[in-house]
Amino acid sequence: MHFQLRAAVESDWDRCWPLQREAFRDLVTRTYGGWTSAQAAKVRGAWSPELTRLIEVEGRLAGWIKVEHRVEHDWLDVIVVDPSMQGRGLGAAVLRRLIAEAEARGVALHLSVYRTNPARQLYRRLGFVESPRDELRLLMVYEG
Repeated sequence: MHFQLRAAVESDWDRCWPLQREAFRDLVTRTYGGWTSAQAAKVRGAWSPELTRLIEVEGRLAGWIKVEHRVEHDWLDVIVVDPSMQGRGLGAAVLRRLIAEAEARGVALHLSVYRTNPARQLYRRLGFVESPRDELRLLMVYEG
């Protein structure tokens, strides 16, 4: 799927939060019973436009990613794909781009995923390897 990545700005939060709230609704409901105001505030507090890129398809916001380029690896903090765009290959295409970027830097790509998140299947299919992180999440690493 063809997409563009564009640097985020502070004001993009107002468009990105509704996408994350909806895209993660089932996961948050299964894990925590639903979104609370405290969880929403925590997510808002973690918004870092300098680390965030918007995913655009045909000029439309289709999701966003937050990636930290660390010395030893790239850390994919979050990937959000609009629910209307899920299951069409967009998430896989974005992940392949991030893998290529990490490889170009000579580092691995790491991410954390909830054990109950169906995206684990996609990550495994792309070559990520799982290791335990805590009772809720797994660390997944793509080393190439």
